Amino acid sequence: MFGVSRARVTQYLNLLKLPLAIVDYLADCTVPGVLNYFTERRLRPLTTRANKAEVLRWFSAELAEIRDKATEHVDSDYKKERLR
Repeated sequence: MFGVSRARVTQYLNLLKLPLAIVDYLADCTVPGVLNYFTERRLRPLTTRANKAEVLRWFSAELAEIRDKATEHVDSDYKKERLR
């Protein structure tokens, strides 16, 4: 009817099975790099895990890694600018 299969709708709705802290964080996030990283496809396997603490640990670790990479990128840009 809308050009989206039932399976695809189910995949999106399954994201609501993620811990509320993750859903809220992503809903409020305005950082494009974070939003581009945490795609539905990347989050999909987490929806089947029963251990919510494990899911939160994974999410926190991934978020920390993204921040580290962003900081490295900003630092390298700053160093390049200073060399000019």
